[in-house]
Amino acid sequence: MMRVATGMFPAALVWLALAAAVYGGEVILPEELFFYQPVASVTGSASFWINPAATPTVQAGSMLMFTQRNDRLIRDYGTAANWRAFGAAYRHVVGNDRRDLDEYLFAFGGGQRNRLGLSYRYIKNGPGYLHHRHLWTIGFLSRADTRFALGARIENLNRGRINGVRSDIRFVYGAAYRLYEDMVTATFDVDMTSKESLNRADFRTGVEVRPTPGIYLYADVTNHSRFQFGFRINLGSAYVGHYHYFDRDRRSLYGTSYVGQVKGSQPSVIPARKKTLLVRLDGDLPENPKIPVFGVKPLRFFDYLDGISRAAEDDAVENMLLHIGSLRCGLGKAEELAEAIAAFRNRGKPVVAFLDDADNLSYYVAAGADSIFVPPVSGVQLVGLRAELKSYKGFLAKIGVEAEVERIGDYKTAPEGYYLDQPSPANREQTNRLLDDLYATLVEAVASGRRLAADSVKTLIDAAPLTSAEACQAGLIDRSCYYHELQESFTGGKRRPGRVLVGLPEYRSQTTLKDRWAPFPAVAVIVADGEISYGGSGVRVGEDELLGEIDRVRRDPTVGAAVLRINSPGGEAIASDLLRHEVERLAKEKPLVISMGDVAASGGYYMSTVGCPVLVDRNTITGSIGIYAGKANLTGLYDKLDIYSETFCRGRNAAMYSLSEPFTSQQRESVRRHIDAFYRHFVSLVADSRHLSAERVDSLGRGRVW
Repeated sequence: MMRVATGMFPAALVWLALAAAVYGGEVILPEELFFYQPVASVTGSASFWINPAATPTVQAGSMLMFTQRNDRLIRDYGTAANWRAFGAAYRHVVGNDRRDLDEYLFAFGGGQRNRLGLSYRYIKNGPGYLHHRHLWTIGFLSRADTRFALGARIENLNRGRINGVRSDIRFVYGAAYRLYEDMVTATFDVDMTSKESLNRADFRTGVEVRPTPGIYLYADVTNHSRFQFGFRINLGSAYVGHYHYFDRDRRSLYGTSYVGQVKGSQPSVIPARKKTLLVRLDGDLPENPKIPVFGVKPLRFFDYLDGISRAAEDDAVENMLLHIGSLRCGLGKAEELAEAIAAFRNRGKPVVAFLDDADNLSYYVAAGADSIFVPPVSGVQLVGLRAELKSYKGFLAKIGVEAEVERIGDYKTAPEGYYLDQPSPANREQTNRLLDDLYATLVEAVASGRRLAADSVKTLIDAAPLTSAEACQAGLIDRSCYYHELQESFTGGKRRPGRVLVGLPEYRSQTTLKDRWAPFPAVAVIVADGEISYGGSGVRVGEDELLGEIDRVRRDPTVGAAVLRINSPGGEAIASDLLRHEVERLAKEKPLVISMGDVAASGGYYMSTVGCPVLVDRNTITGSIGIYAGKANLTGLYDKLDIYSETFCRGRNAAMYSLSEPFTSQQRESVRRHIDAFYRHFVSLVADSRHLSAERVDSLGRGRVW
């Protein structure tokens, strides 16, 4: 780890060697206002003033500063703000020779464990050679370890001239070490110019103590016996602080006071205000939504689960208001939401649900809530489950189209509707079995959540749809009201302001994160959502190109483990095999867990056969170990439309997949041979990954879904 941390500093040493050969005067800048912080442990909205590489390491925010000196309460003043990797600052320093200084700074930083930053400083007004001076600074910061950090700043890279001579470059090197569970940070800095040897450098030793969350105490001393004391107190999202400087004779030089605010949450001495988490569920809750160029970033399905989980552990969140609109996800996602809500309730926190449209899916999610409300003019559409199987063979025959299909497995029923007059016995058996399983899960969830007998729930389902009054009398809901009335019962309305109602997106952005130097090893979540296909741009699942993403995760040194989230009904065999190969390469190098959503069948299940743990929901539709292939024969359609087609071939099977003629017996046997080989390969992969015999997998497979 130390090899990684120190590998960034040779460039700084080269600069030192080159700059020491030719030097001129030293650019001496005023110390006032922007208080000194150690170059390796710097933090706060003004951190980029000390080390531009620290810019992306702190929460977005802003601050105001002013100094007290010569009995003046406000002598100098300035401001700083940062957002993501960018920072900007301004300061006005009153000059002793009546020439004030106005300085602007812009900074940018990047990187994760090892960071690099660049800043530009412009002194618009200033005394002597400082007037209209430009300074470029590079910063380095390495926090590859949770306790040890290294930092460096190389200032005045452009070496603007002073009296016609190139000015000196300034170097600041620092190290910091954390101990006692990060409550104490010890620091050491070396400050020197390109013309100074090490024995003439300035040294600064400091310590930061965090006696309680939200309070920070600072102190440091130089080798010239100058020292400073400081403190910072966090007050919710705001903070106040002060630094004071003394000379070796303990005489006050000046002090800097500051106030600021961060975007989000931070450890604070003020207890967080009690709040209600508002969770709005609507639409299909995509696993990997498209990010718009402008506008609000949509939530992923994982974000809902993560936000509810965080709120369950947050003492500031007392309860949850669950507002469900028109859900269009599958029962697998619905089950995961219901489990997250149950975990929230198990922490002793009530959940109140409001259903705009109380259908099967929304009621299944809300069944475990403490209270359920619906609008007055509505009802409960808990009518049970259905599946419809259609056959298009007769219609296709009328227009002269014939489906030519070969399949392995009687239960590989996806193409049946194109070449059979009605569903096969295997298809009917499988559909009824799935409906029985899903129906039992629905009945159990409603019975458990509403404390009803299972037979009573079945009776209510058969009687549905129910009006709101009937549903209330039956115990399926607690009361009917309008949503704004329920919302005001939480907040108190305008006349009686009460508990804070915070939406899930806002809550997730405000969740307090730990101040760790080295980030936790990342767990990458790879989403395979949609049908698997192969095209000129590569292998795609839905609208996402996935091979490159899996490869990036495998190569990324900051990723310690990965989760492959599969929500796919399958697709093309070749594309599925290419995806599985990349997943297998990833699993060999990093811990991998596979999570299945609403459906992970056929090619979606094929991707999971790499020998790693596979987690599913009770309602996940999976399996479908089988394969089919075929084509549409349009000869009859061409005849009906009086279209003449003539094919010229070189090679007996060149027109094998032509739509203008049917398969020959030899071609049909060739298709059969190929899909049989793939099926046997599929079975062997499942057998190896699940530690089963090939015979056992075949008996469970043959296209069955579970």
